[in-house]
Amino acid sequence: MPLPPREKRGLVLIDPPFENDDEFDRILAGLVTGLERWPTGIYCVWYPLSERAAPLRFRRNLEGSGIRK
Repeated sequence: MPLPPREKRGLVLIDPPFENDDEFDRILAGLVTGLERWPTGIYCVWYPLSERAAPLRFRRNLEGSGIRK
């Protein structure tokens, strides 16, 4: 799907398969790219809570990325 869409509003749902160890890195890179192209979009990331280390590292990396709340 091209960003931004013709409509001025929308939600991007990110639901990766989590089959590779680098999924959170890829999500963060996608968020950075998506927000550069469509800063007014709403982005929702789904991730499993079965493991705590990877989501906590993702959150720290997300906070350090410069992406606003």
